[in-house]
Amino acid sequence: MRIIKQYDHPILLAELFTYAEKYTLKIKFRGLEQSYPVPVDQLQEMEEVLNRSDHPFYREVLNSFHGMQKNLLTHLIPETRGENPGEEEEII
Repeated sequence: MRIIKQYDHPILLAELFTYAEKYTLKIKFRGLEQSYPVPVDQLQEMEEVLNRSDHPFYREVLNSFHGMQKNLLTHLIPETRGENPGEEEEII
């Protein structure tokens, strides 16, 4: 897989990859990652969305990451159980 584009966003890392004439959008946040297959005929429309860092898509993705992070801390990392698992570490 090779990266063909990175999108500017103040919090998230969004990158478009290609491999074997297929496209994948990967979005990363605090060690977590979401991947979305992108049909080639949707690339232009997707570009319009991803070039706007204030687009509702990014808010929904960020909400998903918060849920993923809560699930990770609540269910998969035993040392955090019972220690406010919903709280996030502040990044300065």
